[in-house]
Amino acid sequence: MKRWRLFIVLSLVFLLSFAFPLSADASASVGKVTGVTVDSTPFSAYLSFNKVKNASGYKVYLSKDNKSNFKCVQTLKGSASTYAGITDLEHSSFYYVKVRAYKNVYGKRVYGAYSPTKMFITNFSSPTYGGVYVSYPTSKDFASLSIENSNMSYL
Repeated sequence: MKRWRLFIVLSLVFLLSFAFPLSADASASVGKVTGVTVDSTPFSAYLSFNKVKNASGYKVYLSKDNKSNFKCVQTLKGSASTYAGITDLEHSSFYYVKVRAYKNVYGKRVYGAYSPTKMFITNFSSPTYGGVYVSYPTSKDFASLSIENSNMSYL
């Protein structure tokens, strides 16, 4: 009699395991990262982005080509980490960055969609010459000049 009870209980557990699997499924989806902003220096970049609800962490991908060759350069653990720094970059180079969130579900990672790709240029280290500062572009469009010293003498 005790064997029959054990057999029935084990059979029910076995059947219920198919009805309610313990795996990552569509209900454990993760949102898309938005609001990516990048500030660059001559050899590094600092990016921030909006927090994704229910995310366990984020992965930051970097490439010198907009189409492919993205490599994960940083994994941010914890949903509160929405700021990352990337170092050891080449100065005056174009880079592309994108971010995606992930969620740990039953020991497996479920990834959200990639953020839109953001392009940036590592800045030149340009000193100020005679009150004129040259700021280099953060896009391919243009560079700008600004006058730092208003006490300039005119001849």
